[in-house]
Amino acid sequence: MMKNYYFIALTILLSLQTTGYGQVVEHFKAYDYAEEITIDGSKGIENIYIPVNENIDVLNSYINLEFTCSSVLNFDQSYISILLADTPIETRFLKDQNQIVSFKIPVKEKYIVSGFIKLTVKTNLRIGDDICEIYSEGGFWVKLTDNSFFSYNVLPSKKTVIDKTISFIIPDLKYIVLGKDNDINNIQYASYIKFYLKRVYGLELEIKSIEDFSDSVLGNAIVLMPFNTLSEKISSKLPDFKSDDAGLISVFKDEYKDPKTLEIFNGLNIVVTGKTELGFSKAANIMLQKHLLNSSYVDYVFVNKQTKLLDIPERKDYDPIYFKELDAQNGVLEGIGYLRSNISIPRAKFGSNVKKMNVSIKGKYRPLDDKEHGYFNLYFNDNFLTSYKLDNTGELNIDFDFDDLVMEQDNNFRYEFYFIPKGGLCEIAPANFYGQIDNVNSYFKPVGYDVSSSLSFFRFPENFQSKPLAIYTDLGAEDKLVGTLSELIDIINPGEAGLLGFIYPQIKVANLNDIKADSETSKIIISADGDKFTEFYGDAAFIKFKNNTAEYDSEEFSPLLKEFSFLFNVEYQKEMGFNQLFYYNDSPVMLINVPQDYKESTLSSLVSNIREQTISNTGNVIVAENDDAYFFDLRVIQDNQDKTKLNSELNEFWGKYRLFIVAVLLILVILILMFIYQKSKESKAKIKDEN
Repeated sequence: MMKNYYFIALTILLSLQTTGYGQVVEHFKAYDYAEEITIDGSKGIENIYIPVNENIDVLNSYINLEFTCSSVLNFDQSYISILLADTPIETRFLKDQNQIVSFKIPVKEKYIVSGFIKLTVKTNLRIGDDICEIYSEGGFWVKLTDNSFFSYNVLPSKKTVIDKTISFIIPDLKYIVLGKDNDINNIQYASYIKFYLKRVYGLELEIKSIEDFSDSVLGNAIVLMPFNTLSEKISSKLPDFKSDDAGLISVFKDEYKDPKTLEIFNGLNIVVTGKTELGFSKAANIMLQKHLLNSSYVDYVFVNKQTKLLDIPERKDYDPIYFKELDAQNGVLEGIGYLRSNISIPRAKFGSNVKKMNVSIKGKYRPLDDKEHGYFNLYFNDNFLTSYKLDNTGELNIDFDFDDLVMEQDNNFRYEFYFIPKGGLCEIAPANFYGQIDNVNSYFKPVGYDVSSSLSFFRFPENFQSKPLAIYTDLGAEDKLVGTLSELIDIINPGEAGLLGFIYPQIKVANLNDIKADSETSKIIISADGDKFTEFYGDAAFIKFKNNTAEYDSEEFSPLLKEFSFLFNVEYQKEMGFNQLFYYNDSPVMLINVPQDYKESTLSSLVSNIREQTISNTGNVIVAENDDAYFFDLRVIQDNQDKTKLNSELNEFWGKYRLFIVAVLLILVILILMFIYQKSKESKAKIKDEN
């Protein structure tokens, strides 16, 4: 049943990507494959399943494949074979291809089985004439580039009037259009939608004002405005509300007549609106639901139920993450020598500061005969972890822990079967080996965390996920704020969304009383008032503002205060922005300060440069001016864990050597007393002699 739903979802997605009535291009990434697919080994194989809509024009459909390959290969003896539905289609030597090999494979009806095209790529690569070279590492590879795709045309008879539906318009969107005057809710929804449509549909939407289209046709836009702010031209073409608290998503066809040429222009748009704040919120939240957008084959939708958005990951520390959740490939590995597969592990899946991991792996492999040898090897970020000897049971049942790991934003876990046949690796006709991991029952489970007393951008956003996340701002509800907020939401959601969806922090007006009363959230504050919040947070903040200067307090040199004014003059400093991390009442705070008349580039730099903190312990302060950013670390060098470790080492030292230390101290005390006694006798004798 799940496979049927998956197929339906993919075919719907496939049908949505049309641009006008021309040829549609679908890159393999749309089918949940990597943007570039690498096939390793001298004899490699890769299967790609392409979902096919029943309405495609087979005669005008083809698969384009472009490969790059290792430069050390013998191009005259190395070749690539392409199969469709397990039927050989074309085999080509790499000869004279300048390391680029291209195929254009026509699609035929007979290659479409159960709604899919099974595309198989097989490689047979050589470097020299040594038969044993095929088990060498590193030199044998080809890679499908991002210029590989499935191109098809939809049959005209099947298009009917879908060009007027919501689902049809989504892929062609270019703008989010806001009203002349906005409040924080409008900015919040625009930020959510801009982030979501970029992450899920790959759409880079511009933020525009409705006034930008007063002298032109409005087209390819999401008009995101409360109903009472819509122009009569738009509202008059919308369906009538039956409930004021309902949200409305509707197609709006704009028409504009050029007063000079008298030419008439038309544009299709989606209006997202509501008569009340609740209704507006209901409509906006539907724009964050791919499955609902994809199935909206209608001109308008009234939304009566509010969708709940996440503001904290719905996972707990120490919960297992199964291989299937990490999109691990579930194919059978076949051959001899090294047979490898990789699993991408985003750090955000496991919570903050994981230091010890349990790995449980279930799987099967061909039982080994006498004189055959096999091993199962595991690596994390290219560091060898452990190895297991295979036997005649054919069962993998592995459970082990590894610690002292440093989790990057993105990590790689590699497992490999290594099979040596009876006659050795150079045997001319060796017996094949095969093995497969059970992705459903194999998992990673954090079993130990590093609890740190200080914050760094390297650990963001995990170090803010202990509580729901909220964004406060006292900047005006302007269009230029949306880009930065959507970028911040993107950083808060690293990697792909899990089954439970993305995190959407509430965006609120930065009222100091509300912030004082809010003890339930991790806070990101974006402010143009330097004094207000740094005075409130007091000694917790590292950067403070006073009389047009910035003061910093380093934990390393505390309580020493120094001014930036000797580095930056006042005129230059007016363009400076600061982003700092600190704890206040056991809650993490990110405080972003910009000048009163801030530039969009400065605010954007303070947020986007969080991604540049790719090395652990790089810092907790970003200073930016326009596109330039600088990083500082004002935290104490040794955090609580370091102190705990030091105390532990001192206790261990005291346990081993306390008797020796006490004895030495006792001897020293005796010697000192003897010295004092001797000096006292000499002093008495001297006094007697003088008398």
